[in-house]
Amino acid sequence: MNEQLTPQQQWQDFCHELAHVLLHTGDQGRMSPLFHEYQENKANNFMHHACVPSFMLDEIEPSNLTVEYVQQKFNEEYDFALKRLEQYHNKRLLF
Repeated sequence: MNEQLTPQQQWQDFCHELAHVLLHTGDQGRMSPLFHEYQENKANNFMHHACVPSFMLDEIEPSNLTVEYVQQKFNEEYDFALKRLEQYHNKRLLF
């Protein structure tokens, strides 16, 4: 763990790396750049969902579902909470 990062960033890094362990195999240095990018995008998506799970967002009163509320309740940084809420709302619009 990089001790120069905030506790929130360390947790995000942990979840990102956990995704690689759980979802991916192979040596990224030996794969095509596009597949490497794909794996990184998947790991980032996993990280956002692991840090702020959808099932927990579903339980929050819609009027409370703000960036500040998510930031406080899940102990995340503002930009991270904003990105996660954007993902959550975009997915809800599809269904």
